Amino acid sequence: MALPSSAVPALVLGLLALGPCLAQQDPAAEFDAVRARAVASGSPAMDATAKEALDWFLRIEDPAARRLRLPAAAAVALDAGRPALAVDLGREAMELGGATPALAVPVARGLAATGRFEELVVLCRSVGAAGQEAAVFVAMDPADLARVEGQVLPLADRAMRSGRTEDALWVFDALVQADPDNGVRLANLALTLRHLGRRSEAAAAYRQAMEVAPTDDQIRSDHGLFLRACGNWAQAAVELRRAMELEAVMGAGPAVTNLVQMEVLRPGSSGIDAAGAAARALAVRPEAAMLRRLNLDLVGDRLRNPDKRTSRR
Repeated sequence: MALPSSAVPALVLGLLALGPCLAQQDPAAEFDAVRARAVASGSPAMDATAKEALDWFLRIEDPAARRLRLPAAAAVALDAGRPALAVDLGREAMELGGATPALAVPVARGLAATGRFEELVVLCRSVGAAGQEAAVFVAMDPADLARVEGQVLPLADRAMRSGRTEDALWVFDALVQADPDNGVRLANLALTLRHLGRRSEAAAAYRQAMEVAPTDDQIRSDHGLFLRACGNWAQAAVELRRAMELEAVMGAGPAVTNLVQMEVLRPGSSGIDAAGAAARALAVRPEAAMLRRLNLDLVGDRLRNPDKRTSRR
């Protein structure tokens, strides 16, 4: 429907009056306001709000206002799903404000999210002072650290398999330094040290892991395998039996499989009725192919050698 001719001048005047208001919007102030909403909101709304905040930041032309907001913009870029941009903004903030652990956090997070493992290690090791190479990880809040851990562990494992063992070891050690009371991280460090042949250090890491997480059956089971690899079969069996007892549902974890394997390799070494334990575990985990094969080997060996008996606790 056409507007009355008398209304057109009023509409034009209204738009002319609104124009200066739109032109006067301060991108820096808008960024601050929208970022505050992004911080206060939860997922998934945070992503959209962060994108809006990032859009305002990219419109800031005043160098001083932009420089002041670089660290916050790097964090916003991560929330907006732009990790590569977060790396660039974070590095710019570090060039202007110094290579501090806090300023390096969004850069490290962005590098982890984009799979740039070597750059991440170089960054973190260069930022921390002597003896504090894990400073960037320590500066992360627990949620960010857990997210980075999930992204970095596969990269560290790949690095170790390709011969970059020192970089991989650094990651596992840094994660422990960031949270010394995390038994799983200590066990991962122990496993890495074990693969590197540093058995005494691995043993110390396993002991520390079991001190902080004495009821973790997976850590006990890993320690049992470590002891067996070191030739201490008797203590390995003790540890694996303890792991089996700690399982929420006995037979649900790997301890039974490891004990049955010991029994196949050295009859009487497991200290349990291995065939019976295997049958109970297979009732819980019928898909456990390795356990099933080991049990067939065990039963077949007993049928061929009926004098063999399994020692019991």
